[in-house]
Amino acid sequence: MLWPQGSKPLTNAWRDGDLLGNRLDSPIHKLRNMRTTSSILLGKARTVARSIASRLHIRWPRASHSATRQVAGKFENAFADPPANWSVEQQAFLARALCQQGLLSERALYLFMNRLLSSRELDVVGALTNDESLGHEDVREYFRGALAQYRGDESLPLKNVADLYDRVRAPYLRPRVLNQLLTLAVRGEDTTLITRRLSEVTDSELGRLRKNTIFGIAQLFIETDRPQAAADVIERYVRRHPELRPYYLEQLLKLDDKGVLSPTLTKFSAQFRPSQDAAMAAYLRENFDGVDAADRQNFERFILSPLANLRQRERNLMNVRFSSEQRETLIEIIRRHLDDGHPLSLLRLGDGEAYAYASAAMSGIDAALFQEDNDTRERHWWGAAPSPAIREDIAVRVRGAVAACDILGLPSAYRVVRDLPAPGQRYGAGRAQRGLTTVLGACGGEIPLDGKIVTEERCHQVVFRPEALADLAAQARSVAVVSCWPADQLSLPFEASSHITIPPAQKLKRLDEAEPPPLFEVYPQILTRIRETAGPGVLVLIGAGIIGKFLAGEAREGGAVAIDVGSILDYMAGLKTRSFVDMI
Repeated sequence: MLWPQGSKPLTNAWRDGDLLGNRLDSPIHKLRNMRTTSSILLGKARTVARSIASRLHIRWPRASHSATRQVAGKFENAFADPPANWSVEQQAFLARALCQQGLLSERALYLFMNRLLSSRELDVVGALTNDESLGHEDVREYFRGALAQYRGDESLPLKNVADLYDRVRAPYLRPRVLNQLLTLAVRGEDTTLITRRLSEVTDSELGRLRKNTIFGIAQLFIETDRPQAAADVIERYVRRHPELRPYYLEQLLKLDDKGVLSPTLTKFSAQFRPSQDAAMAAYLRENFDGVDAADRQNFERFILSPLANLRQRERNLMNVRFSSEQRETLIEIIRRHLDDGHPLSLLRLGDGEAYAYASAAMSGIDAALFQEDNDTRERHWWGAAPSPAIREDIAVRVRGAVAACDILGLPSAYRVVRDLPAPGQRYGAGRAQRGLTTVLGACGGEIPLDGKIVTEERCHQVVFRPEALADLAAQARSVAVVSCWPADQLSLPFEASSHITIPPAQKLKRLDEAEPPPLFEVYPQILTRIRETAGPGVLVLIGAGIIGKFLAGEAREGGAVAIDVGSILDYMAGLKTRSFVDMI
């Protein structure tokens, strides 16, 4: 028990995560009322903080400022890596208790909220950003913006973020705010602001930006016919991070064709012509050092060998990102099935679809992390956990749909580059890395490949542009769209005869809206509607996450051509729910 014995109401509140002293069924309702926690509990904030400090072996500060600062620093460490038996609600309550005692530092709140956002505790993050009693407005303002960007909300004022960046000086926060500012500027195509801000930062400061922020800036410069500016920002960044050069390969090849790269980057790019996917796999094999023999063995077994097997398959469109011929081939296959009235499904498996498969047995990686990954995915997708029976049903249905599909998108070598570990870190330490090892490691086993065309998992981003979808829709007898967006919110480049609306993903929900049931509770009804809609010559476009895999499978069973287009439909609704890095 972390709470002091002898304070029964507080003990029960801590144990149950009931911050109000009464049980409430709705977690959102409970979070909304965190700001009005009873004065009785907050009045005992000193007792709370002292007792937990004792459990953490933290000596309570005396009157001196240095002692108080030292204790606050130890609480920062506790928030960064809390004991396993602390619930999120308990941690939030502790933050308020420490705030009452002047021991909640800005960095502690930043570490706490950053960890919550990473683990997709979106409701808690939202509640904390609006809790004025916590103070530290700059941190809370940053996370208000981070939450808005994560949800694809374009309403965040650029000026507010610019003002925040100009006043923030904390080294742990300033680069994050600059990332946020530049991301907004890229999405708003504000090349003037980007150019000015880049000219103001040193190479060291630029090197602290996220690699996907640099990716977005370079892509915007390329699309606005400023190739030299794109080359310059990549050059500055990879001078500090030479291991990240492969990450920018797609852009480097385009810039090399325009003759604007430095001799060093020109030489680097040349080794990836003419077959980029094969060359990237060879680069990975040659340059992945690993931290030890077990790390190298994991990478060979779960990444390099499966990638090699995919390239050797006769029906291989894994270079679709770089090859216009392969893109045309993929579209022609789909068009032919529509014309002939033959069923077809195209599914895509990324790291998240590891949810449906047995986790990879990686040496040196704690097996419990794979279950934690699935818990995080459930919060990310649905904001709640399905029952064990529903969880198993989803996995079985996904595996069945994948086994029956005709075209399967799988992670490419270029996709693996996106999530390589930093120097000195083990492959598999990150959630995306563990997901990739599970999916690629299952290819040819739990994921059967015989008879399938294999392509890149990100094919929806590089192949199914609006003009391509309009072309396919023109070939179809009718078009059905399955997404969380009502028909009047979608700007489709074709006319759809049927819209099947599903509950939104957790990231698209708002605290001030009525909460619909999660998709895992209603997919049987959605399957029924798809059966009623599907038929020969019908094109079904689906954006429904992991459950969308077997919705597409159901459409195929009904004779339709079903395509897993994913977040493309979010973009057609005006929300950019994927970061620049998700284009890789």
